[in-house]
Order: sequence, then C-alpha cells, then structure tokens
Amino acid sequence: EGRTRRERESMGCATSAYVVVGRKDKKRTIQESVVFVLQLRVPVQSDLQRQLKGVAPKTTIDRLTCLRNQIQLVAEDTGGSAISELRTALEEYLSLLTGLVKKKNDGMEGCVEFKWKTLGDGRRGDICFTNLWMEILAVIHMMAALVLTEANSLMIPKDCSASGNGVRVVSTDCRRDAVDLLLKASGYLEFCVREILTRFPFDIKSKLPDDMQESVIQTLSIQALGQGT
Repeated sequence: EGRTRRERESMGCATSAYVVVGRKDKKRTIQESVVFVLQLRVPVQSDLQRQLKGVAPKTTIDRLTCLRNQIQLVAEDTGGSAISELRTALEEYLSLLTGLVKKKNDGMEGCVEFKWKTLGDGRRGDICFTNLWMEILAVIHMMAALVLTEANSLMIPKDCSASGNGVRVVSTDCRRDAVDLLLKASGYLEFCVREILTRFPFDIKSKLPDDMQESVIQTLSIQALGQGT
C-alpha cells in the first residue's frame, strides 16, 4: 500500500496459487506467492568496433560485440524464455565488463554508446549509456529480471496426474528452488543499490528509467528477500 505510483507501474505482478484437499473432499485454494517481475530490457546492437577503435584491444572489442549481440538475439528470439543460455552469456559479459572497470580503462568512458531497449516495447523504452558502471547496472538488472521470471515459473501450479483428481499443486522441490532464486534476485538488486547506484550523483540517477530507480530496485529487493525467507 505504501508504494508510490511509479514503483507500482514499474513492476509486473504475477500471482501463483495451489489447491489442497481437506477432509470430506473439500478443496481450498491457498494463495502461494506474488512475485513482482522487472521489465526485461535487452541490449541493442551498437557499432562498438568503430567507437572503440584505438581505445581498447581488438580482442576485447570483438568479445564485447559478440556477447551483446548474442544476448540480444537469444532474448528476442525466445522472448526471454531461454533463461539458462541468457544467464551464461550475461555472466561472461559481466565478467568482461568487471575486468575493464578493474583495469580503470578510462579511455572507454564517454566514447562508446551502450544501447538497451525494453523487450516488446518498440523504441519507447530505448536508453543509452556511455559509462561502464551504467552498463554493469543494466546487465545485473537483466539478470535479476530473469531470475524473478524463473522463480515465478516455478510457482505456477502444475497438474498432479498421480492424484487423478485434477488438483493443481506446486511441488516442494519447486517451492524450494523458487526460494533460492528469490534470494539470488534480492542479492543482485541489493548489489545494484549499494555498489553501483551510489557511484552516481542524483542528477544522473534521476534520469534512469522508472524500473531502474533506486526506490523501485530497493522495493523489489526487499520483496524478494521477504518471500525467500
């Protein structure tokens, strides 16, 4: 109830429920979970070879380009459902970006455009970063969105054919795996708040998309942590 309108509009809400059978064959539907899911934002192809020529090693530029294109193509072709493949590519891309930050490759700052768009939202959700830490924020934000999506899919009741009565249930294993994913998502989002957003002045943070605002990310982190404990 205490969330702002911006926070509510920036979060998708997915609800899962399961059914139990009590005495005298009475069925009761018990609310299982409400998972708020971030909008899925994906990279947009950029001419990194031209922008980074002479600034970074060619092998680094080629790897950046390859991973960004891979993430975009897989996400668009599958609607974000190829979570395992996307996670692997994102983790490798994040490792590459982290290495560049640790090397303090200041020559890249401001000379390259990292473009992103909201999946299925045309050009209205397009954003562009020229900062490595902003790119890292976008990557971890996408990783959190995928984890929350996966957690929600595990909480969708499945038909229990063994019972023969058509009762839809969420298995104990699925609930346990969903809890682990919620805790992971909370960790990703908390890292964004504590380790990335603190690096930018207010005027920069205020220009971020609604779903990347600190208040929204913090709210989602707390929500995921609460459901995972």
